[in-house]
Order: sequence, then structure tokens, then C-alpha cells
Amino acid sequence: RGRKLVLLGDTCSPGMIAPAAMGADLIVHEATFHRKLGSLAAKAGHSTAAQAGAFAKSIHAKHLVLTHFSARYDIGLAQQKSMGNEAVVTIDGLVDEAKAAFGSSNVSPAYDFYRCEIPRPGHSDH
Repeated sequence: RGRKLVLLGDTCSPGMIAPAAMGADLIVHEATFHRKLGSLAAKAGHSTAAQAGAFAKSIHAKHLVLTHFSARYDIGLAQQKSMGNEAVVTIDGLVDEAKAAFGSSNVSPAYDFYRCEIPRPGHSDH
């Protein structure tokens, strides 16, 4: 068998692709918003990081790459930074949210020129 890659764009409900996506070696899924903004995500036709993680889990994906982050989320190494009384989520915070929903640490944020190896099934080389 070859490698299976599933690439999803703007989506708030990827359920129709689930049968074809089952067992994906890699899924690329948008994670535009944090779960606290789930109603805004649905209204805009986007997904939260938790929804991306839950979908990856439901199709038994091996690795999840998150993309299409809202500009409201800072790129940073800290999971959250404090601004007054409000915690501001960073992209790493979205990755953590997806990991929790996926039940796996195999989650990466995409960035310009990001590269990801997809090992061939049954082979240890890349």
C-alpha cells in the first residue's frame, strides 16, 4: 500500500470525507480558532484546533498537521502569555488543544516552507 495524505481546506464539518480518509498517514486540517471560539468558527465555516484533533482521532490518522491559523494567534513558544486579566492563546496553544483531542503528540503546526516526512508503510526509512 502507498501512503495516504488527506488535505482539507476551510471546513467545519469534514464528516463526508471520513470514509475515504480512514487510516490516513497524514492529515492536514485547518485550525483557525481555539475551542473557546467554536461558535465563531461554525459561523465562518472554519474549525477549531480541538475539532481538527477529534477528526484526526476519528479516522485513526497517524499524524496531524494544523494550518490556516487566525491572525489573532501569535506565533510563539509559550502556550499562553498574559495580557492583563486575559490569557492570549498562541499557535502552540492551538497545537496543545489539538493534541488533547487527538490523544496523540503527533501534531505539528504548518508554517511557510514546512516539510513533513511520511514514511512508507512497512519501511523504517523515509
